[in-house]
Amino acid sequence: MVAGHRSAHTGRAMATPEDRPGPDAGRPSDGQPPRPTADRGGAAASPARVVVVDDHAGVRLGVVRLIGASPGFAVVGEAADGEEAVRLVARVHADVVLMDVSMPVLDGVSATRRVAALPPSVRPAVVLFTAWADRERMAGAMAAGASGYVLKDAP
Repeated sequence: MVAGHRSAHTGRAMATPEDRPGPDAGRPSDGQPPRPTADRGGAAASPARVVVVDDHAGVRLGVVRLIGASPGFAVVGEAADGEEAVRLVARVHADVVLMDVSMPVLDGVSATRRVAALPPSVRPAVVLFTAWADRERMAGAMAAGASGYVLKDAP
């Protein structure tokens, strides 16, 4: 990891794109070959396919632009609520869903539960995106199938 990149909330080092494991790391094998990932030597690789879900259009646009400009990532879809997100994820075969916790129609935790129930061949990792550092809510999110969470005010 890069020295000096630390979370303002936990003080722990934060991963840079080069430090992150590939999109299938830690995921159960579903009989499909693993997606190619970049090696440390900089070999070309398929970008991690990301879906961004947030009900606030301005936040969603900013996150889409940030991720889209980051090497190794490609935004393949956006949704404004959890119900729309579940339908989208089943169609676009994303590697990762960055999902807001508090949304209309279907909240992020409930949507995560539905995404986690998708067949392994289309099931992405879900990272919840939230403004609140509520341990109880995040424990519920992890139990619903989230791989982790990011606070919206994290650097």
